Amino acid sequence: MMTEDILPNRRYRTLAWIAGIVACFMLAGVGAAGAALNYDSRKREVVLPGVSIGGVALGGLDFEEARSRLQEEFARPLLRPLLVEAGGRPFLTTAAHLGASTNALQQFNEAVRFHGGLNPARRIWYRTTQFAGIQDLPVKTSIGEKELSAYIEEIASQVDRAPTDASLSLVEGELKITNGESGFKLDATLAVKELRATILSGGGRIDLSGNVTRPATGLSDIKDVLVVKTGENKLYHYRGADLVKVYGVATGTSRYPTPRGQFKIVNKRFRPTWVNPAKYPGGWGASLPARIGPGPGNPLGTRALDLSVGGIRIHGTYAGSSIGYNASHGCIRMHIKDVEELFGLVDVGTPVLIAQSGPFRNLGSRAPSTPEPTAESDGTAVPGQPAPTQPAPSPSPTA
Repeated sequence: MMTEDILPNRRYRTLAWIAGIVACFMLAGVGAAGAALNYDSRKREVVLPGVSIGGVALGGLDFEEARSRLQEEFARPLLRPLLVEAGGRPFLTTAAHLGASTNALQQFNEAVRFHGGLNPARRIWYRTTQFAGIQDLPVKTSIGEKELSAYIEEIASQVDRAPTDASLSLVEGELKITNGESGFKLDATLAVKELRATILSGGGRIDLSGNVTRPATGLSDIKDVLVVKTGENKLYHYRGADLVKVYGVATGTSRYPTPRGQFKIVNKRFRPTWVNPAKYPGGWGASLPARIGPGPGNPLGTRALDLSVGGIRIHGTYAGSSIGYNASHGCIRMHIKDVEELFGLVDVGTPVLIAQSGPFRNLGSRAPSTPEPTAESDGTAVPGQPAPTQPAPSPSPTA
């Protein structure tokens, strides 16, 4: 009887033990699953291991920290100052101002959506195996082409300039030579490409390309300069800014004043022929011959330098008593020896500055009793003979 009672008890205890083991396993599984789900819930706002965007590792970071790191790495550089130089002038801007933007946060949101769409088991598997399920997502920077082109046009409007030639002026009676300046023209097409490349590379400075245009006349091109002061009745010969010599001259009267301004020598005439400028009977010069050839009686002397203003020239005169006075019909007279010396020193193209430096000095009672033949108003083109390579001898009295 005792034996029979024990066996059922033993059988019961065995079944109970097995059931307990199964229950324990079931409870352990439920607990593990609950723990896993709890773990996944706690890690929901944490980037999965192995995730990187644009080469920036984000695994293990919470979402806000990951976004902050991407902002620092890709967005903030677009707000940093960008120094743009063009034509020697600096300009400050930012890539963001030029319409540049990055897709780093968009890529991050894509990664978040990808992992958020996974079932918990797979996410847990990714976390425990350290495998993210996606590779590095590339980051691209885009640039607003309209903004970029508009910015280059704005810069070009400020830096493009035409070259300026070296210039001459009289300041308080003294010759002043101002150096010319080179011009600059921005190469807009190339500048857009250069600026875009700088932004994409993350550079902070760019010197935009352009074309430098040199002035037609620079400081080194100004050799001889003649300055005529009509009230003072003197001609100053400069070599560059250095005074070479001062000559006494005669200039125009108040009725026929020597024109003031800046001109240049356009023709050199050796032993010139004078042509009468009279255009109608009774006009000035009507009583003089139609032409006077080279020789002692020629009103132009032995040399003449035609200026770039009608009928006005620097020439010699045999009426030496007029030098130092306002006695001509507009031309600049010189002693024969002086004009011959100057003739050999200056070339066609030499600038001539004429200014009034004092009141007119009339010849008055010193005028010759017989009026000399004058040619100051002669506007007829007379090419004459070319200037010789060697100084020519003075004409003989019988020439």
